[in-house]
Amino acid sequence: MRYLRCFLCSIVAFQIATRSLQAAEESGGPALLPAWPVPTAEPVVPMPSSEESIPERQAKVVEQIRLAQKELEEKQSQAPAEDKPKKSKQSTEEIELLKQLGDLISQQSTLGERTAQLETELASVKDELGKVQTEGIEEKPPFSFLLLESLEDSLTTQTERANAAKNAVDSSKDNLSRAKEALKEKEIAKINAKEAVENNKDAAVKSKLALELKLTEIGGQIAEAKVELRRLELKNDQLAGEIAEVRVEILKEKLALVTPRTTFSADDLDTRLAELQKQEERLLRAIQKIESDRSIIQRQLATARTKLQSGSGNTKAHEAAVAAHNKESETTSDQIGLLNQQLEWVRKSITMWNSRYRIAKEDFTRKDLKDWEETNEALLKDLESEEQSLDARLQDMRKQLSDLQREIRADEQTPQEVINWLEARQQALRSHINAITDHTANLDTVRRLATQLDDEINDQRLNLNVKEWANSAWQSVLSVWNYILIESPGEDSKAIRVSTIIKGVFLLVIGIWVSRKLSQLLGQRMLPKFGVHEGAASALQSLSFYAFVLTSALMALKTIQIPLTLFTFLGGAAAIGLGFGSQNVLNNFISGIIMLVEQPVRVGDLVELLGLTGTVETIGMRSTRIRTPQNQEMIVPNSSFLENNVQNWTLTDSTIRCKVPVGVAYGSPTREVARWLKQAAEKHGMIRNKPEPFVWFTGFGDNSLNFELHFFIVIRTLAERMRIESDLRFMIDQYFRDAGITIAFPQRDVHIDTERPLEVRMLPPKAEEEPLEETAHVEATGTTPAERLAEAKKGKAESPEQRLAEAKKLAEAKGMAQDSEQKPSS
Repeated sequence: MRYLRCFLCSIVAFQIATRSLQAAEESGGPALLPAWPVPTAEPVVPMPSSEESIPERQAKVVEQIRLAQKELEEKQSQAPAEDKPKKSKQSTEEIELLKQLGDLISQQSTLGERTAQLETELASVKDELGKVQTEGIEEKPPFSFLLLESLEDSLTTQTERANAAKNAVDSSKDNLSRAKEALKEKEIAKINAKEAVENNKDAAVKSKLALELKLTEIGGQIAEAKVELRRLELKNDQLAGEIAEVRVEILKEKLALVTPRTTFSADDLDTRLAELQKQEERLLRAIQKIESDRSIIQRQLATARTKLQSGSGNTKAHEAAVAAHNKESETTSDQIGLLNQQLEWVRKSITMWNSRYRIAKEDFTRKDLKDWEETNEALLKDLESEEQSLDARLQDMRKQLSDLQREIRADEQTPQEVINWLEARQQALRSHINAITDHTANLDTVRRLATQLDDEINDQRLNLNVKEWANSAWQSVLSVWNYILIESPGEDSKAIRVSTIIKGVFLLVIGIWVSRKLSQLLGQRMLPKFGVHEGAASALQSLSFYAFVLTSALMALKTIQIPLTLFTFLGGAAAIGLGFGSQNVLNNFISGIIMLVEQPVRVGDLVELLGLTGTVETIGMRSTRIRTPQNQEMIVPNSSFLENNVQNWTLTDSTIRCKVPVGVAYGSPTREVARWLKQAAEKHGMIRNKPEPFVWFTGFGDNSLNFELHFFIVIRTLAERMRIESDLRFMIDQYFRDAGITIAFPQRDVHIDTERPLEVRMLPPKAEEEPLEETAHVEATGTTPAERLAEAKKGKAESPEQRLAEAKKLAEAKGMAQDSEQKPSS
């Protein structure tokens, strides 16, 4: 029952704590839980109320620290020697927590002062914004271009600050949320500690738990102070962001007033150029001074190295001196390089300001814009690359500085002389970091100027009229047209431009077109007039086409002045690649050349290859196209004609011998049959008379007397042959009908072998409406239903088993009869 009561009390306490925290969050103040009385032997300082001022809270914390220290002294004086470390540890932890609480309250005081300053500043900038909106600015128009430039730079800076303030507000909100979560955890821990003190009856344990409760309460005060601190930080960040936004609005209002009435005068340009010239003079003086310092450092470095090599004195000190002087020498050398680069940037800035002035006065040409744009783009790329290099160098130097600081603090026994040289080296490293930081700031200034010039160039491009647009586009086309792709080395170097490639491709296309027309003229008109065979003419047409193409390609290369020596290496590489990676292509290519020269197969020939029959239509360099009797085009690799047996029916002669086999019935007049067959061939108009057709009596077949009609035709296609053979069969069939000659067909004799004689009965004719079931039964059993009924009346009807056996015997007899039909008749 006791444990159940404790559990219920814990639930109620947790609910009270949760509601208290929620109420505190909604009200914006710190979460305070009701202070429950805790029976402890030691005094517990109550948590400060949120209504107390910061000085009062600081005074209470100071008093708590005093009491804790006094209590610590009393415990150490009264406790036994073995318990002193433990008591000292507990009291020391309490004092440290109180000190941490005091520091947080001090930070709250500082943030409160900062809040008051920000509120005053916000009111001031709001008044300034209202003044600008109502009264304008102090300067009178026309406004200076330098003023406009300054306002634009300030607006860019303030916009960046406003964005940074927004990010800071988001971060402060996250910190406040984490602080509130930590406060909830501390409050729950305090509740658990109170319950532990209440539920424990042992005095010694209870005293220990009371001390833990005290520390937990102080931890809760610290968490509450952190929440208040984070809330103040969030408020300050919000005020800073609001101030930045108001300043942005002020600058926008000023720019809106200044921009329409700004003129870029010669005085503005002279003022800016004078500033740049002064900056150039300062850089030159700085370079001279650093060079003078470097000579001194070089002498000091030489002296330090001499001392180190002599081996006299403290070796570590000499090594540290050499390292310090080395670092100083490196720093001065790098500073000179950075200053020289800044000097170059100043001179480029002078050029950019002159360009901006000419753009403002519209004293430029399209070519000037293009040149300025190209120079500006190159400068921006260089600045970006330089910035990345500087960032990497800064990170490395900061790491070196951190390592050097650890080396200085590492060993307390290090001699003071060595430490002095390490500090000198550290100072040189810091000077180097500062020089790179200043160089980065100058880089940002130059980049901003280059970006402004780039924007002004783009604005001028948008304002171009139609003629200027056309001129600009034509200049762009010319720049691409004359772009150099390849430049051959040597004294007689020749550049291959985009125009060269386009001209070459154009000439090659024209050459291919002319080559095709010339080859067609040669193969289709000229050669046939001289009696050249169609296949040979097609082969010569293909060969002449490739020869013309090769000639036109060489002429194109010569016209555009590309030496063939440039293709020497490419030709060797292509030969190796073709040899290893394109063996099949080369095989077919060479086979095509052999076929065109040797002509084993020509265009128009009727060929049969690997079961494929058709007419050759074209012979290419890689493949040959064949049209089948089904009017399908088949693409056959050229190598197949040389690697396989090819039946060319029309290679040397188009006359072929065909045959039509015919079988007539036994007893037919054989001489008459031969005469009619030969007459059919002679009557057909497409069968040649020389050699004349003839008939062979080939043998006595199983069912017929076999004859073959042989005849000769001039064939061009397979369909033509099949049509002639079909015509002959029609004529032979008609002649045999008129002469009474029967064309034989297969004959079979049926032999039935049964175990007993078959019973044959004469049945009367059946009506058409007789059911099919009765007919099927009669065929199976040999009896009609009427006869079976009569036999049943007489008592002579067979049993179902007997009828089934009789049906099986009849089926076996029919099967034997069918088998005998497959045997020759005797």
